[in-house]
Amino acid sequence: MLNNEQVQRNGHAPMIFNPAAFKAKRRSLGWTQKRAADWFELSTPAIGHWETGKAVPWEKNWLKIMEFMELGDEQLPVAVADHPEWWPSASPEHYFLRRVDAPKLRIKGWWLGSAEGQSPNGSEAEAKLFITESGTTFVEIHYVLSGKCYLTHGSFDYVLGRMSALPWAKALVAERGVDAWEDHQG
Repeated sequence: MLNNEQVQRNGHAPMIFNPAAFKAKRRSLGWTQKRAADWFELSTPAIGHWETGKAVPWEKNWLKIMEFMELGDEQLPVAVADHPEWWPSASPEHYFLRRVDAPKLRIKGWWLGSAEGQSPNGSEAEAKLFITESGTTFVEIHYVLSGKCYLTHGSFDYVLGRMSALPWAKALVAERGVDAWEDHQG
C-alpha cells in the first residue's frame, strides 16, 4: 500500500475508486457484469453499483481489484492522511439533511465543505457538500430567505452536472468532491 499504510474503510477513511476505469477494464476483457461478479464472488448488482458510482468496494475487495486492474502498489487507493489537507480525517458522522416537504434524510459520511452564493433569481443560498461511506455525493442547497432546502445526490458526475445553475455550488463540488483528489494527484 502507499507509504506502507493499511487501506482503511468503514469509519476510517473514504477510498477513491474510479468506476469508469473499472468498467472499461471489464469490457476490455470481454467480461459481462455477471462474469466479473463471479470472479469477485459478489452479486451482479454489486458490480453494477461499482460501475455507476452508487457504491464503492469494501476493503476486502481491494486486493482482488488490484489484481483485476493489474495495478501496482503505487496506484492503490490512498488513506485520508494522503489526501489534500481539506479532506476529512475523522471517522464518518451522522448528518441530517433537510428537504422540502419531506422528512430529514439521515446519512453517514463526511462533510467536505460549504459555499454561499445566489440563485439565478438573486436569492441568497448556501450549499453543503457531503460524501457517504458508499461514495454517494450529496449537496444540500438551503435558500436563506424562504428556508427551503433541496438535495441533489448520486455519483460525482451526476451531482456536478446538476449544479450548472449555481456555478458557486458547482465549484464547491468540483474542488472538494471525490474526483478532485484524482485531479490533485495529477
